[in-house]
Amino acid sequence: MLALAEKIRTQNLTRDDVRQMSPSTKKIPVAGRPRNFTFRFRSEDRRYQFSLRFSKAEVSRDEILLALRELLHTLENSEK
Repeated sequence: MLALAEKIRTQNLTRDDVRQMSPSTKKIPVAGRPRNFTFRFRSEDRRYQFSLRFSKAEVSRDEILLALRELLHTLENSEK
């Protein structure tokens, strides 16, 4: 710790310089399977929120739209 403080003083290092030197700030890849993609929506007036979870990590805009259309079709055709 004293060596680091001396290095900061003698080399006029900034906080960002010291952070780049630290091994703890480097991103470590996370092991395991990718997380499922979740599309979240909240109304502007915050009366409701909607969450749609997919079984894969990456989903295109078209896939989201297709899922929403399928849901709307199912709701429209269901018995009341």
